[in-house]
This record gives sequence, structure tokens and C-alpha cells, in this order.
Amino acid sequence: MMSTAPARSILTFEIATSKPQFPARLTRASAFLRNDKPGGVGIVLKMPEDVEARSFKKAFNGYKKGWESHPKEHDAILDDYMSQLEEFARRTRDEQEHTEPAYGALMILNMMWLTWAGRVKNDEFNGTSFTWSGV
Repeated sequence: MMSTAPARSILTFEIATSKPQFPARLTRASAFLRNDKPGGVGIVLKMPEDVEARSFKKAFNGYKKGWESHPKEHDAILDDYMSQLEEFARRTRDEQEHTEPAYGALMILNMMWLTWAGRVKNDEFNGTSFTWSGV
């Protein structure tokens, strides 16, 4: 399979989350996959504490390190991320709503990389959304 990743600089947490230039706190992170259809996914995490945003950024940096250190495996990595999201979509709505926040964060991270790499188009039913508030 030919790589779908566009030739661009590596994704950063600030780019991926549209972090504003001014001091701000990440308050909400969301990911959606086929959210307009039955069996779609909508994950929304509220992040009231700064420590949670730091943990989210730390996990993001782990994804980034894996991406950079395995350039020949990008397609396999994206396939794995998509498989995880599709498995999550097969869960009942109740199971999705009561998932552990750490697992929800991983699903959001998966979608960040899928949209950045061009595997999923970021539109009104697919992609990620981040909300920041001024400090």
C-alpha cells in the first residue's frame, strides 16, 4: 500500500490541537468518526485540570516518537489506529459513554494522526476538535 501521509513537517501537539499563542488551558478534546451514521463514534473528554492536559500532551508525544521512529510502518500504524476506532464504534452507546478517560484520549490521539496523515478527512462528521480557554 502506498503511504497516504502527505509530505509535511511532523505534527506537534500545538498544531494538532490548534493551541492559541496566548496562555490557554485545554478544556475539551473531541474525536468523531462517521458520527452522522449508525455505528459512528463521538468521543468528548472534558479536561478541567491542567494536569490532564499535560498527560494528554505526554501521550501525544509518545505517538509522535513512535511515528518518527518507524517511518516505513506509517501505513500499518494508521491501519491499526483505524481498527481501534472501528472496534470502539462497535461498542454499545452505553459502553462508549462509560469508557475510561485514558482510553478515550487514545481514541482522540488516533483520530488526530488519521486526519493529519490524510487517512480521514476532517469535516463536520469526522475528525477532531479542541476547546481552549484563556488562563
